[in-house]
Amino acid sequence: MSGYLEIIQILVEQGADVHCHDNHGWTPLHRAVLWDYVPIVQFLLAKGADPNAIDLDGFTPLHMAAKWDHFESAEYLIKAGANPNAQTNRFEPSFITRTPFELAFLNRRTKVARVLRKAGGEAQQEFIKKLSPEEKKVFNSFGV
Repeated sequence: MSGYLEIIQILVEQGADVHCHDNHGWTPLHRAVLWDYVPIVQFLLAKGADPNAIDLDGFTPLHMAAKWDHFESAEYLIKAGANPNAQTNRFEPSFITRTPFELAFLNRRTKVARVLRKAGGEAQQEFIKKLSPEEKKVFNSFGV
């Protein structure tokens, strides 16, 4: 992994844009979080990468950390100003939107769910209404 960090450092030193997007709308930060390359996440954030950048589905890097239980990346994103209540698909009102906490909960990612709750991450009322009684018990254990 350190080899990847060195390559990223060289690219940024040579002028690579930390804000660039691929055809899915993903930034280098989205990719680093997806693969949980924490040193690269730290480096990109230090170089000004936007922790609230959205992809074509409205996913921020924090949504990716939530979905895959990358709690350490989530902590760095939150410290850098990531919105713990950002919603997916915000440009498509016909779709169900999700906050990072909701994604963590739905995917049973308890470590990152706790990080998100501590940072003020919430769930929408529509999400809560659809939970089964068993799910609500677990949901309430997060201090919601």
